[in-house]
Amino acid sequence: MISFAKIQTEKGLQAAVELVRKVYLARGYLSSDSVKTDMISKYLGKEQTVTFSANRKGLMVGTISVVADSDAGFPMDDLYRQEIKSYRDQGAKLGEVCQFAVDKKSVELDKSLDEKEVSLGLFSSVLNYGLANQFHYFIFAVNPKHAPFYKVLGCEQIGEEKSYGSVNGAPAIPYILDLNEIKTDVKNGTLKNMIGRKILS
Repeated sequence: MISFAKIQTEKGLQAAVELVRKVYLARGYLSSDSVKTDMISKYLGKEQTVTFSANRKGLMVGTISVVADSDAGFPMDDLYRQEIKSYRDQGAKLGEVCQFAVDKKSVELDKSLDEKEVSLGLFSSVLNYGLANQFHYFIFAVNPKHAPFYKVLGCEQIGEEKSYGSVNGAPAIPYILDLNEIKTDVKNGTLKNMIGRKILS
């Protein structure tokens, strides 16, 4: 059975950093195994960031983080500050969902695990967090090959594809998710039916 939880220890955060590094290396987002983890760990463990993990038999198999807006800004500000500006100007409470990583090798080795279940469970965790903490929008910098997943969940594109230097020049597209619409989906049950997991009502 997979469990999903907010990471609350330094050891857990370090495990999340290592998992993201491993997955990013496999995807080509980092160029070498010796690369520093500063890019990954810059926001983790900070007051404005909450990180969740997916765990199976004591092993972390997935992680995802939410960075709340602050003076430090968002990771994706480097590319999409202008696209985000109008939402900030409205006074909206924003959070960037980032460093979403699932260890495919661990999932493939454990026949009881399913990558989709891990991914949706992590996404459910951040949605619950966002709703419970009155966020208005979640924003994402998404590699185009993962865009269908975000579109199915109701995200809308808010800018053009750009090259993301901090992940080895991989392409990125900015998306936004209106959590007020998520509340409506929760009430009528469509979101639960779609992702197969309980979301706060």
